[in-house]
Amino acid sequence: MNLNKREKEKRQIRYSDAKKIAEQGDKVRSRTWQLPGNFEEYKLENGKHVVDVVPYVVGKGNPKADEGMVHYERRYYIHSNVGPNQEKVICPAQTFGDSCPICEEMARQTRRGVDWEKRKWMRPQMRQLWNLRSKEDGIIRVFEQAYYRGLGEMIDDQINSDEQEDGKEELSNFFKLENGKSLKLFAKEENFKGFTYAKLVQVDFIERKEPLSEDILDEVCCLDDCLVCQSYDQIKKLFGQGESPDEVVEPENTSDTTSSNHFDEDNDTQSSNNSEFKVGDVVDYEGTRCTVTKIQEDSLTLKDSEGGFHKWVEFSDVEKVDSDEEVPETSQR
Repeated sequence: MNLNKREKEKRQIRYSDAKKIAEQGDKVRSRTWQLPGNFEEYKLENGKHVVDVVPYVVGKGNPKADEGMVHYERRYYIHSNVGPNQEKVICPAQTFGDSCPICEEMARQTRRGVDWEKRKWMRPQMRQLWNLRSKEDGIIRVFEQAYYRGLGEMIDDQINSDEQEDGKEELSNFFKLENGKSLKLFAKEENFKGFTYAKLVQVDFIERKEPLSEDILDEVCCLDDCLVCQSYDQIKKLFGQGESPDEVVEPENTSDTTSSNHFDEDNDTQSSNNSEFKVGDVVDYEGTRCTVTKIQEDSLTLKDSEGGFHKWVEFSDVEKVDSDEEVPETSQR
């Protein structure tokens, strides 16, 4: 665009903030959690490391401690492989006791007798957030990890171990400001699908030389504030846009660059052994009008009027209807 001298003088150039973007890029982890304020993430490295688990004053919604109590971790649950980008989202049912469309779909499939191998990918998985203070530099950072085979399970195993029967009460005080314990973490390098990372392999309780000051509670991160949970409708929409890992089918023509997403309503080339239905048909499913978006060998994938998807619906569970025929709508949530 050619500008005259006067127009150039009036033009104001507004630059983006590279520093802010860089900082956000390090803090925004996923759709499940993020770091508030100036807190940093604790990144596990190979070798031995001594840390303190620093407790925090609990906020709202913690399933293991009431608001205002002093607690040591924040557990939450996620669904993986959700949506076209196979993302992770917080499960509101297991994390907060609210409704979750993915759990509801899994329950529907369980009632219909869908094989576990086809629905297990929807099960929620537990993860945890911790405040860890490194003995090396004294900085408190937020550590995030899966519970299974992670820091949480290793701590629980030691507390519950028969070998520690006489010292159970003492070990369970590991996070307390006075008479607490430090942790010695052992990590080693692992490779998974070409990705190298430090794997936590052992956790030992060791004596803490000095108690933690009560003032540290004012410095630590409130882990409940880190969680990022989408609304029911947002999760439902994202869930409907994707497909399960077991359902992804490569197109027969490898040169075809079109999407293989089975929720493409314009795809009318799919066929089935059951000739009664075709993609685009309107059907009645549990009193709700739905559209057939995919036809499997022994089931259908449906999309309802609210944009929600119903997978692995048996042919016998739906009734084909005329597009002009009235179908009673189910009650709104």
